Amino acid sequence: MEDVILQAAVRTETGKNASRRLRREGKVPAIFYGTNYESRMLTVILKDLNNTIAKKPSLVKLQIEGQEYEVIFREIQLDPVSDKIEHVDFLGITRGTKLEVTVKVEMTGIPEGVKNSGGVLEIHRRRLRVECFPKDIPSSIQIDVSGLEINESVLIKDLHYPELTFLHNLEHPIATVVSPTVAKAAVTVEEAPAEGADQEGTSGESESEKK
Repeated sequence: MEDVILQAAVRTETGKNASRRLRREGKVPAIFYGTNYESRMLTVILKDLNNTIAKKPSLVKLQIEGQEYEVIFREIQLDPVSDKIEHVDFLGITRGTKLEVTVKVEMTGIPEGVKNSGGVLEIHRRRLRVECFPKDIPSSIQIDVSGLEINESVLIKDLHYPELTFLHNLEHPIATVVSPTVAKAAVTVEEAPAEGADQEGTSGESESEKK
């Protein structure tokens, strides 16, 4: 696979005003750190950053003042209104050393229970925490759900990624096809909170995703 290279510049100014100015100039404030690296405050060009993310690389070669470092995206912060990137954390990695990362889950196919029985696909986890070597970090974990019938699930233990160690209960379901009546009942309960219940909004994250 072709190396994905991203240029970064060292920044000396910090704070909200400096960050706002950078964003107006089409740049994104960032930070680079790692177990064997000194933390450095950086800026990257927003256009270059978007192009890099679009390639969905597992590793990025970050070039800083003539030096090159292998990194992963540790965190990408988005503006809650515009959805534009506001800040990026780059984690420097060391070849031959395992690390823990969070990987996005992507479902493929339409379950048989949805097509033929009117079922509903419930997704319990959209991200999974794994441990692996840097070279084995996947851009996403692909799960084919096309064979699922009503009341059938894909469990974490069903995933075939021998290079990954899943840091969850392996019996935990990732996705389940439920009958339309069960799905409708769940929606009804959610829309009608019990008397005296807290009426404030939630984060939208299920309890299963928080564990």
